Amino acid sequence: MSKFVGSYVNEMRDILLASALSRQNAVLLGSPGWGKTAVVRSLAGQLTGGQYAFARIDPSTPPDVVRGAYNPAALLDGRLERVVDGTAYDPGMRLAIIDEIGRGNEVTFDALLDTLDRLDDPNAPPVWATSNFMPSNERVKALIDRFALWYWINPQSLDVAAVTAAQLNGRGPQVDVSGLPTWAEIEEIRAADPGTNAVKAIGALLNDLATEAQVQGRRPHPRRITQWTHVVFRVGVWASGSADFNTVPDTAARMLRYCWPAITPDEAAGWAQVAASVVDTLGAAIEEAMTEVLNKMKLVASMGQAQRTAEITGLAVLMQNAQTTLESLAGDDDERVGEAVETMNRWLSLTVQGKPVE
Repeated sequence: MSKFVGSYVNEMRDILLASALSRQNAVLLGSPGWGKTAVVRSLAGQLTGGQYAFARIDPSTPPDVVRGAYNPAALLDGRLERVVDGTAYDPGMRLAIIDEIGRGNEVTFDALLDTLDRLDDPNAPPVWATSNFMPSNERVKALIDRFALWYWINPQSLDVAAVTAAQLNGRGPQVDVSGLPTWAEIEEIRAADPGTNAVKAIGALLNDLATEAQVQGRRPHPRRITQWTHVVFRVGVWASGSADFNTVPDTAARMLRYCWPAITPDEAAGWAQVAASVVDTLGAAIEEAMTEVLNKMKLVASMGQAQRTAEITGLAVLMQNAQTTLESLAGDDDERVGEAVETMNRWLSLTVQGKPVE
C-alpha cells in the first residue's frame, strides 16, 4: 500500500479537521496521484471510528448513489421511502465523503445541492469532497458556494525523499492524528457557546478580512461570513481550550486562507494573499519572498551554462536576504520558514543544473 507524505498532507489534515469541528463542507483539489482519496478516507476512518459515508462520482453516477434509492417494498405499498444506509443521509454517519465530485452529471449535481446544504437536518454530517478540477459553469455555482474550505495541492510541496522512504517502509496510507481531538471532543467543541470576548475578537478579525477582500474586488455575502465565523470559532475553541478567547488563535486565523471559492490554483493563491495580509503577516512575507526567488531562478535556469554560473552568486545572496528577513519576522523558530528555505534550496539545485524550476 502507498503512504502519502509531505507538508500538503498535514495541510489537508488541518483543513479537514476544521471542517469536522465547524460542520462546514471542504473540498480538496489537485491533479491525480497525490493521494487525496487515501488521505480523506484515512483521516475519516480514524476520527469517526469508521462511521463515514463514501460515494465515488463519475458521469454515469445516478443521484441515488448520493441520497439513497427508493425502497421497492415501500413503493409497492404506495410509499416513497429511501434506503439511506451508508449514505450521507444515514443518521449513523459522522462524515460524508464525495470522491471526484467534479465529474458528476447535471442530475447528480442537483442532488448534491441538497446534500451540501441539508435543510432537513441541522446536524447533518459535513461533506469532504475531492476532485481533479472544479467545473466553473453557471449550473454548479450554487454547489460551489456550499463549500466553506478549499484546498489546492501545490506541486512544489512534493518531498521526493520522504515519499521514497515511505514507499520502501511499506506502511499503509495513514494520516498522523496524534494531538487531534477525539470524536467526543469534536462534538463537545461543536456544542460550545461563544463568550463575549470571542464574539468581539472574531468580529474584529472578520471585519478586517471583509474590508480587505472588497478592496481586492471580492465581495463576501452573508453565507460566506457565516462560514468564516463557524470555522474561526470552532477551530479557535480547539486551539485555545476556551470558548471565550480574547484573541483569535493563529491556528484558527490561518484557516481563513482556505475560506474562499477557488476554481483554479491561481485564484487560491490570490485569496491566500488577501487573507495573509490580515491574519498572517509572516505567511504573506514567505509567499512574497518565494515568488521573487522562484521567478529569478526560472529566468536563470533558462540561460546557457556560462550565464547560469555567473548568476549563481547573486541567487545565493537573494536567498540569504530572503531567509534573514523571514527569520527576523518569525521571532521564535517557525517551521514554515524552514520549509521555505528547504524549497528554495531545491530550486537552486535545479537551477544550477539548468533544469526547469516549478
